[in-house]
Amino acid sequence: MASLFDDSLDYNWKKQSDWENSIVSSDKNQFDVSFGYEVYLEIPSKKIQELAQHQHDLTALKNLIIEIHKSFTDQLLLSR
Repeated sequence: MASLFDDSLDYNWKKQSDWENSIVSSDKNQFDVSFGYEVYLEIPSKKIQELAQHQHDLTALKNLIIEIHKSFTDQLLLSR
């Protein structure tokens, strides 16, 4: 498992996870791994102004956000 993480992760995961104390030196025979992701999205203010011309009707802006989420899910995440 350590080799896989060494080859796949680009930060000091052993130090951050306290690998030696938490896993190697423990009497555990299994451990859980959880991965998350962070998404940063920038929508130019001009585009927001175009989509949200009326404060009471944000449908176009909402649709853009839904489409971005759908594209991210369908195209960038692995299929289950």
